[in-house]
Amino acid sequence: MVPRWRLLSSFNCISMIETKINIKEYLIDAQGKKLGRIASKAASYLMGKNRLDFARNIVPSVRVKIENTSKIFVTNKKMEGKIYKSYSGIS
Repeated sequence: MVPRWRLLSSFNCISMIETKINIKEYLIDAQGKKLGRIASKAASYLMGKNRLDFARNIVPSVRVKIENTSKIFVTNKKMEGKIYKSYSGIS
């Protein structure tokens, strides 16, 4: 439970009420899994698409932790063939 402050305004009077929000934590083990699959799974958790009360206009309070990121499966073709270019003019 993390305290979060909520402002209430009534009759030109502002008062602060402390509200409690549950933060759900998800743990993803990346050992031997492909990079894109891990990214899409983390994105769906962060958007809240795995919840029954999913709504597009509500941001869920979620944390995603990814373990064993050094052991992610990446093919040699992507490691050798992917070229990142920067056109900002700063070297």
